[in-house]
Amino acid sequence: MEYLLTISIGPVQDFIAAARKTRDLWMGSKMLCDVTRAAALAVQDIGGDLVFPAPSCLSSDNSDKPIANKIVAVIKSGDPKQVSEKAREAALECLRGYKSKLLEKFKSDAPSVSSAIDNTLLDSQIENFLEYYAAWWQMEDYAKARSNVERLMAGRKALRDFKPPDGRAGVPKSSLDPSRESVFDPKEDLPKLGIKKGEPLDGVSLIKRVAEIRRFVSVSRVAADPFIRRLKSDCPDILRQLRDAAEALKDTDLVQRFDCTGMSQYKDFPYDTQLLFGDASESERKNLSEDQQKLDKVDEFCRLVDEARETLKVGEVIPYFAVIAADGDHMGALISSTVNPGDHRKLSADLAEFSAEAEKIVAKHQGALVYSGGDDVLAFLPLDKALACADELRNKFTDMLKGFAKGNVKPSLSVGVSIAHYGSHLQDLLEWARRAEREAKGNGRNSLAVHLHTRTAGDEYIGSVHSWDDNPVSNRWTVLVRALENEDVSTGFAYELRRLCMELKELKDVVEDKKYQDPDNPSLVKNLLEKEVERIAERKRGERGNVRARTEEVLKLPHSTIKDVETLASEMIISRHLVRANKIAAGTQQEVAQVEQ
Repeated sequence: MEYLLTISIGPVQDFIAAARKTRDLWMGSKMLCDVTRAAALAVQDIGGDLVFPAPSCLSSDNSDKPIANKIVAVIKSGDPKQVSEKAREAALECLRGYKSKLLEKFKSDAPSVSSAIDNTLLDSQIENFLEYYAAWWQMEDYAKARSNVERLMAGRKALRDFKPPDGRAGVPKSSLDPSRESVFDPKEDLPKLGIKKGEPLDGVSLIKRVAEIRRFVSVSRVAADPFIRRLKSDCPDILRQLRDAAEALKDTDLVQRFDCTGMSQYKDFPYDTQLLFGDASESERKNLSEDQQKLDKVDEFCRLVDEARETLKVGEVIPYFAVIAADGDHMGALISSTVNPGDHRKLSADLAEFSAEAEKIVAKHQGALVYSGGDDVLAFLPLDKALACADELRNKFTDMLKGFAKGNVKPSLSVGVSIAHYGSHLQDLLEWARRAEREAKGNGRNSLAVHLHTRTAGDEYIGSVHSWDDNPVSNRWTVLVRALENEDVSTGFAYELRRLCMELKELKDVVEDKKYQDPDNPSLVKNLLEKEVERIAERKRGERGNVRARTEEVLKLPHSTIKDVETLASEMIISRHLVRANKIAAGTQQEVAQVEQ
């Protein structure tokens, strides 16, 4: 008797997002992939015929590739319950392996404090960490079995397990996951382990921070990438001297070197440091107060950055970058359209191939991929590359999955791009990107949403959303960026448009309600609004611009309603940041105006 078995392993979003450092974020994603891979291999070893993930994803050549946290397999013989239990044990064994790595790291790099770990609580947290769900259904017809087993799985997930609390009185909560008590509360900085004094961590968070040696690139390095690329092309000697100074300061609070394995796009400057932005807190400098040689290196590093900025005629190094969150649309319908295991397996293989391609695309655009599991992508991108990367990702996704289109259900990718300051809290950065993704989904899916969070605005943002059918990157964003780069219109144009929108919102009924419009000239108000926008463009044209000829492309963009004008204003303000990043990276020998923070 054959069964269709499905397994879901979590937690997912909350677990991955529980991070203070990008290393925590990357490691959370890697742990979840490794645990799922271990469970899938166990199912395969027992004789299960894997449908999802694709069997090719489990080969030794792909052991470092991300996979989604779901398993679907055909169990041709044996008890599916026993298969599920063996898979769960394999997943737990993977976590135990991480725990062993953690303890080994403490013994080798911090032996004096390794005994301070609460091993009993650590074991308990590891054993009770997984959210493991399994469901199975006797298989006669694959499509029906898949529908029934997914219904069972949804019902099981809707149930809640009320486990007895495993807390400890008087023990500090974890700084990364306050739902758990800490198993280690450091009384001193442990730079080799990446742990600071007074940063209590629970067992799973401690694994995320310590178990793997690899240090993931920081968001500050991603933000600085346009500047680094420009140095490589125009000031290679200064870049070499910056590397030497950074090497002398590595493993201090000011500079950390990271491993470029799998991230060769950052090999020209494999260091995380806020010194590129002139940011070095007094407390961080105070920690070096007794090491005059290193303090001199800090001063030299800052002097070299200033020299490079003056030589390149740029303002400050741009502190903004982009977080891309993308998710496939109609995936449930696409899976439902598969009528046999072979079709579903083909879809799984194509999604796995897209994951591999997504990693290449992100790297090509100087980005850092955090996660790519099937149709889900999370990545950090420098500002000048973000929109082109988003466009290429959606084109690749739709092209690779076009064979699964059925009627009106076509594969598409909703993408959220959140632009923010590198100093923003990491969990805020992730939530903002997911918020942009949700707006793209809410726009009928198959859309691109772009949000800007300035340093002072915090959770408030400006942004826009457009369907990919309208090719917004080439038909809108490129037009606006080019207009600002060529100084066809001044940056003040956008703020004049915003003021116009604020004034007109008070007269919204008059402007947009048909009952207030002239029946003999229904387009009168629309035409007046368009003329007002064009009048502002004429008054705010750039010094070298010719609004009648060179702003024609900008004025072709819709501007006949308040919403249109507000969208245009928001996109122009965002485009100012993109222009600034482009000019820093491209090598134009002109002053880059500083953007208000």
